[in-house]
Amino acid sequence: MLNTIQKANFVEIGTVRKSHGVNGAISIEMKDQKISIADEVDFLFLEIEGGLVPFSIDEMDIRGNSIVVELIEIVNKEKAAELSGYKAYISNEDLFFEESDTGYSMHSFVGFQISDKNKGLLPEITDLIEYPNNPVFEIILNGISVMIPAREELIELVDRENKILHLNLPEGLIDIYLE
Repeated sequence: MLNTIQKANFVEIGTVRKSHGVNGAISIEMKDQKISIADEVDFLFLEIEGGLVPFSIDEMDIRGNSIVVELIEIVNKEKAAELSGYKAYISNEDLFFEESDTGYSMHSFVGFQISDKNKGLLPEITDLIEYPNNPVFEIILNGISVMIPAREELIELVDRENKILHLNLPEGLIDIYLE
């Protein structure tokens, strides 16, 4: 079994599409063009068998909507080709997002717990799923995946210190999932 890392502190940046060159580099198709990656990133994480596996970055070059990454552990084209199709992640700390008018990115709330004025404290946000024109936060409540609109107008307060996102959710939204 692979030694894996939980996704809560990571953001999916794209998918490995192919090997690049003969020295084991990979080409990643970026998921979101609003992402800016820090200059010094040490690790790229690939989702393998449901968990995140770290790879040490030797060099990284952003080219339009793709990223070419040379990984220390991957030394030839054949090994790089085996990584095609895997989702690529980077630590939240290594990413920057185009901020909204309110000064924060919805991606930055992954790992925050939700507090709703009607339902009280809910589980933490496990993912931001970006459906066209309708991004949603995902939480797992009683073993059920619950989708909550990631909309600025629903945010009442951001408690960064305690990692709590206070929302005013539409009445009955959570109940739909629990019936």
